[in-house]
Amino acid sequence: MLDLIIKGGQVVTPMGVGEWDVAIQGEKIVAVAAPGALTDEVGRVIDATGMVVVPGGIEPHAHISAPIMGHGDLKTAPPEEVSRAALIGGTTMLMDFAIQFPGIDIPQAIQERTDVWQGNSYADYAHHLMLLGAIPPEILGSLHEAVEDGFPSIKIFTTNIRPPATTGEPRMVGTGHLHDLMEEVQRMNAMLLVHSEDDDMV
Repeated sequence: MLDLIIKGGQVVTPMGVGEWDVAIQGEKIVAVAAPGALTDEVGRVIDATGMVVVPGGIEPHAHISAPIMGHGDLKTAPPEEVSRAALIGGTTMLMDFAIQFPGIDIPQAIQERTDVWQGNSYADYAHHLMLLGAIPPEILGSLHEAVEDGFPSIKIFTTNIRPPATTGEPRMVGTGHLHDLMEEVQRMNAMLLVHSEDDDMV
């Protein structure tokens, strides 16, 4: 038995927009099917005729409850506000960044970011790991644990310049460290996200 079918709406999929039925079971989308094709028993049906349905939209790059450079203690909006707005627009998952600042290890960076979100979000959430500046051997060597724990995407910068200010902690990963990191990412079958500007060209 399905928990919910949303029918009659114009459903947005990677292949385009069309009239589809969306099936939900256990808070997960289990099927997107042609109208009338879902014949299972269902607990609830929502008629979305005349509406746009975005099933399971993901925001893969968000900066939530993050300090705003040059504005003291001011931060971007917190998870409660952003996740509520996201759900209204059909986005059911948000991804922001667990930043490994110099002096803290990767598990601490992940835990600090998780503490911001846990119990405070209406949507699902996850974090990319962000590495800043030179990557010490102990940090490089501990990446596999983060990947095994469910954090397979790693963000780095190839520039120190981040508008609106050019000061602050070094962000750029040098060529040698970048090479070592890329080899490690390939070995772990992880994903590298690169802010790929160049200091001399920006």
